Amino acid sequence: MKKNMRNYLAVAVMAFLFHVTTEATNKPIDTSLITTQQLQKNDEKWFCREFGRSYMPIYKNETFFITQGGVFKLVGPKQVQEKDKWLQGIAKDEFTEYVLSGKESYKALKIQYAGKNIGAILYHTKQDEGHTLHIAELFIEPGHQRQGIGSYVIDKLLTTFNPSTKQYEVLVRHQNGAALWLFYHKLGFNLGDAELVKKHERNPIDFIGFYKILQK
Repeated sequence: MKKNMRNYLAVAVMAFLFHVTTEATNKPIDTSLITTQQLQKNDEKWFCREFGRSYMPIYKNETFFITQGGVFKLVGPKQVQEKDKWLQGIAKDEFTEYVLSGKESYKALKIQYAGKNIGAILYHTKQDEGHTLHIAELFIEPGHQRQGIGSYVIDKLLTTFNPSTKQYEVLVRHQNGAALWLFYHKLGFNLGDAELVKKHERNPIDFIGFYKILQK
């Protein structure tokens, strides 16, 4: 318990530093120009490329374990190609599950700004007691990050598309914890426990869970 608390406090400190060093880069945007379109099969190449471009800056200089073929492998700052291969594998798996599988409750949307593809969001809904919406993936290309686009998609568009949803849940990797703690905290998300991570069949060693109960 104490170890988990230290980890969460470390994430909060990192989030504060992230906020201080990036606040000046924020640019105002016209939210009326933010739209979405359904991801299609022929979007896979674009999706995987932009997925890698969006996440590599986060992981490039980090040292952490990845899983390849069921085997744990430690990768450091110099192993960029290994990390890129790992990210491409995740992107392909996500695309297959949310676009190619045809699952009814699984949604995959391209995020567009002024008609240009700039990111994507993948999520699925559960008609459980909490009417839960699980955000599996959200990325914005580097040139449009920290402009409020991701916040608008979650806070406005998801609510509009899924009016019966009562709770949002999302998991983020520890290496991405500082940035996303700030991002989701601003949107009113709370820090979850290990059970939230396990609920989505992930390991608390690798992921942090966040949740938001929507007021109706």
